[in-house]
Amino acid sequence: MITDRGRLVGRREQLALVDAAYRDAEAGEPRFVLFAGDAGIGKTRLMEHVAERLGASGARVLQGGCVELGAEGLPLAPVTAMLRTLVREFGRDGLDGLAPGAAALTRLLPGHDLPPPDDAAAADVRDEPDAVRARSFELFAAVLERLGGERPLVLVVDDLHWADPSTRDLLGFLARRLRGVRVLALLAFRTDALGRRHPLRAFAAELARLPAVRRIDLPPLDRAETAELLAAAPGAERPAEALVDRVYRESGGNPLFAVEVARAAGAGLPDTLRDLLLRRFAELPDAARDVVRLAAAGGPRVAHGLLARVSGRPAPELLAALRAATDAHVLVPDGEDYAFPHTLLYEAVVDDLLPAERTALHRAYAAALEHDPARAPPDGAAAEAAFHWAEPGDAGHVLPALLRAAEAAGAVQARAEQARLLGRALEFWPPDGTAARFAAVERSLTSASWAGEFLWTLDVADRELVEETDPGRVAMLHAHRGIALHNLGRDAALTAVDEALRELGGDGVDPLPRARALDMAAAVCMLRDRPERALDAATEAMRLAADLDEPGLHANAATTAATVLANLGRYREALDALPEPAEDPACAYGSRIVQTARVELNRAEVLAALGRQADAAGAAVLGLALARAAGLAPTLGALL
Repeated sequence: MITDRGRLVGRREQLALVDAAYRDAEAGEPRFVLFAGDAGIGKTRLMEHVAERLGASGARVLQGGCVELGAEGLPLAPVTAMLRTLVREFGRDGLDGLAPGAAALTRLLPGHDLPPPDDAAAADVRDEPDAVRARSFELFAAVLERLGGERPLVLVVDDLHWADPSTRDLLGFLARRLRGVRVLALLAFRTDALGRRHPLRAFAAELARLPAVRRIDLPPLDRAETAELLAAAPGAERPAEALVDRVYRESGGNPLFAVEVARAAGAGLPDTLRDLLLRRFAELPDAARDVVRLAAAGGPRVAHGLLARVSGRPAPELLAALRAATDAHVLVPDGEDYAFPHTLLYEAVVDDLLPAERTALHRAYAAALEHDPARAPPDGAAAEAAFHWAEPGDAGHVLPALLRAAEAAGAVQARAEQARLLGRALEFWPPDGTAARFAAVERSLTSASWAGEFLWTLDVADRELVEETDPGRVAMLHAHRGIALHNLGRDAALTAVDEALRELGGDGVDPLPRARALDMAAAVCMLRDRPERALDAATEAMRLAADLDEPGLHANAATTAATVLANLGRYREALDALPEPAEDPACAYGSRIVQTARVELNRAEVLAALGRQADAAGAAVLGLALARAAGLAPTLGALL
């Protein structure tokens, strides 16, 4: 959140720790600093101070914040903010100069002019669960390594308690991946926003165990620092000792609370900080209060154009109301947007809205975004529209909005967010037997598997099995359960496969769902050491895929069959099972470059087992080239 930019007070010990971390980063040892503390304790102000100081000393600073939209944060919001900064500086094509293939990262940005990668569009649960996302993570890390090689690089990520799963995964990846590069990452989150089951609790604890990570818990200011804070306020004189005593006693050393208590001096102290913050809001003129309420319904930050459209007020009247709100520091202008100066003030105004008032305002925002999506933040038009339609629960509008938001999340490989958005969409879409609804079910299951959310996969599959009657679809749901149960280490995976195969034993199952269910069943049987069953299922899936002209599905099943045959020592049969190398492997198997690299990995292993070392080396070289093109050289490429 945006804060007052007065002189930084106190925090000498914390600044010394950050300085030590920066010296390590300058020496080529990346450091990640986690600032933790209650709302109002000064985390954002401290990061702003550090970023300004290091930027002035010559470091490059990239900033981004996590954005709350309903239960889930906006997918990869900090990353897209940083990428926009880099695109403005280097241009889209210029990213390739930082790291080969890095221009592909612009697919994470809205309005990109690059076609979506086919391997992502055709993603299957059988593929490496995070193959496409890993490519983006590797490319982003490579860009940071190049930038940190030129001069020290400082990354600033605020409001981490609102981070989506993909953002958390990326930050964890960077903390483990970056080596020998001048990078300092500053991350901040609210400890009072973390419920017992909040996912950031486990993430922060896991991250803090890494050698490159230092957690700094910000304590309250002491009495002397509180007095210094009051004296540092614009136009303030040395505060009276009685005022310092009262402010320190009532605020407990929380800087935000201290400033608000001082502002309320002589007016009687409300019972809570919420009431104290609302007092400033209540003192605004009626028109300004109405505009602030409207802004709060739009979120912690709202674009001026969107606010103007939703308000319907004449421009002079709206500007006068905004001027009153900004003069009172209830809203803060930031470029073309308006933001609340602190999360607590935003939350207090939102909580003060009447239920019917909140519903009407959300509906107005949703309608405005439907009419003109360009008025939303560039990264979140679809997600923001879905958020606003979901609040009034208007199924006729929220369903298509959630589906669009899920598609946008998938486009940036935010698989966990895509799965959850699709799950919410299904809540507004009763079972109707249509192919469109089952396609959404499948995308939710596949996205959850890609994200490693296997319990979510089981939950969705179990709910759908209650209503689904089509045998092909029932078989696919059981096969998805088998994949999830195997990844959870449960023996019931084979039981789920048995259920899938039982459904396929009758008549009336369409060839495509039969082939896909067999493909997944074969993978589970292979992984659970049932080679003969795996081979039978994979062989049948290959035959059906060939008849259906489904090269990607055929390659999946062929890879399983070849792996089983190789494990049985039947290397020549394994080699015959694999698809023939294409003249242009990058365009093979439906343009699925990651899958093609996996095929070549299997080919190299089989050829080596047959003693054909030169041919094995050729397959390995080809697979490595494809892995590098996919940005997976350190992972899949390492196997080659």
